[in-house]
Parts: sequence; C-alpha cells; structure tokens
Amino acid sequence: YGFANAFLGEIEAPSPTALQTIGQMSEVGFMAAMPFFITRLGVKKMLAIGMLAWVARYLCFGTLNMPLVIVGLVLHGICYDFFFVASQIYVDNRASVDQRASAQSFIAFVTLGVGMFVGAYVGGYIVDQYPSPYKVAVTKTTPDGKSEETTDIVPEWKADGSAGFAKEF
Repeated sequence: YGFANAFLGEIEAPSPTALQTIGQMSEVGFMAAMPFFITRLGVKKMLAIGMLAWVARYLCFGTLNMPLVIVGLVLHGICYDFFFVASQIYVDNRASVDQRASAQSFIAFVTLGVGMFVGAYVGGYIVDQYPSPYKVAVTKTTPDGKSEETTDIVPEWKADGSAGFAKEF
C-alpha cells in the first residue's frame, strides 16, 4: 500500500489522500470488531479471510473502476486486521511465555520488515519499468493572446538527473 496515493492520483481519483482515509476508517471499525470475529471464526479462519481479502483488494484496484477501487480501499480494514493483527494474536497464543517476545519480533520482522521491503523494492522496479506519464494542469497563451487551460505530460526523471524527453528537444 506504499504506492496507493500515487495509484489513486494516476487514475485521476478525486482527492486521493482523502480517499485513503476510507481504508483507515475501515481498519478502526474492523479492529473494534476483532473480539466478535475471533470468538465466532477463530484466528485461523480470520487469517484465511484476511489473505483472501488482500487478493480481492488488489483485484478491485486492477479493474481501474472507481466504485471497485473504493471497495478495495474499504477492504484495507479486513486485510490488515484479519491478517497482521490476527497473526500477532496467533503467535501470542502459540508461543510459550519465554519465547513470546522473540516470536512476536520475528513475525513483525517477516511481515512488516522483509515483506514491506521486498514489496517496496518490487513495486519500485515495476514503476521504473512501466512508467506512466504524470499530467499537470497548465495555462498556455495562444498566438492570439488568449489564455487556455490544458494538461501537459511531465517527463519522467532518469537516474542520471535528466528528463525522459530531453533528447527529443
């Protein structure tokens, strides 16, 4: 979810940052409901539902259909709480008292450390390989002196500091 704001901006969603709060509100709601779900479903079923919710979330994002993208944002709560929080609860229940802190640290390292690092690295690689042009609103003056609102594509910046379209000029 490190690329969520950039993704929402590229699909021209209205107020991407504000839209992301939908996921945060969903997370708070599902966190409050965790005791209910744990007693009804158990931790293992919650983990499975959480993993399936991640798949559904990214399928919704992949459609580029705004109502489904919003469903994907709402799914953040169930994804995060049913996977990350439930996995911490599962580890807490399974580990002996003297190993609990180490087990919790290990699961946090694997999911939030290595997992996030690999995800950001792979995501960055994909963005570098398949860049999409950014559009910005520009006011131009026409030859007859009138102002005209238009959009221009901002060239991508290369690792050497040059703009992607610099060679064309």
